[in-house]
Amino acid sequence: MQKAVEQGDTEAQKPLDGYITGDGAPPDVSEVVEWIRKAAELGDKLAQATIGTIYADGVGLPKDEGKAVEWFQKAAEQGCVISQRRLGESYRNAQGVPQDHTKAAYWYKKAAEQGDVTSQTALDIVYKNDQRVAALQQDHAMAVFTFEAATEEKNAEAQFILGVIYEAGQLMVQDYAKAVYWYREAAEQGYADAQFALGRLYHIGEGVPQDFFEAAQWYQKAAEQGNDRAQFGLGGMHIFGQGVLRDQQKGCALLGAAAEHGLREAIETYNQLCVQ
Repeated sequence: MQKAVEQGDTEAQKPLDGYITGDGAPPDVSEVVEWIRKAAELGDKLAQATIGTIYADGVGLPKDEGKAVEWFQKAAEQGCVISQRRLGESYRNAQGVPQDHTKAAYWYKKAAEQGDVTSQTALDIVYKNDQRVAALQQDHAMAVFTFEAATEEKNAEAQFILGVIYEAGQLMVQDYAKAVYWYREAAEQGYADAQFALGRLYHIGEGVPQDFFEAAQWYQKAAEQGNDRAQFGLGGMHIFGQGVLRDQQKGCALLGAAAEHGLREAIETYNQLCVQ
């Protein structure tokens, strides 16, 4: 197999798919990484996505976010959904490239058009956050008022917007820990959007250690107030048993509630997982 890969036969790389997809890993990781790299250089998009992930995570090769982006870019241009999403994340979070919300939205949209629900959710958040930040950028007096209200008057909406600003990295330097702080301040006052945002950061592990149980708790609080994204997130967690007991019926009920609000990804997921 190794000789075939070296001779340019990407089909010979197929037996490595178990390693790539996480179903198993041969004992010599460095040798496997080299085989995957050769397949990637021959244009195999799955191998390109895998090398990008290896560089991004620093597993099997030294962590290098710049090289990760280069490989994600190659695979994304060939239509690899995972790489399109990872490229969107890289531009959104300034990982290996300068932060660029326009490019982040472009790649999220590419992945979403292929049915990637995670990218559709991220795309919606980028658009929504950018709209809020853009409004503050155009009205500096309102920005000052927002900061003062958040810190002095404990205004939940202002605290939430401040969290959005820190998460987006616009007007202020991106700081997930501060985003978590301000989302929590608003969430503890019962502000549903902040409860969802805090749950989402726990879900993905940004600004806090990833904690599915904590994510589910905050999603639950927001979902009870009718927040469609929280209903969608919590529904998925029940279906897959993340942070809560696995419960298909409860998960589908939550997805159905979010779908009734017109949330596109909820409608698609409900149809895929809940319609017999």
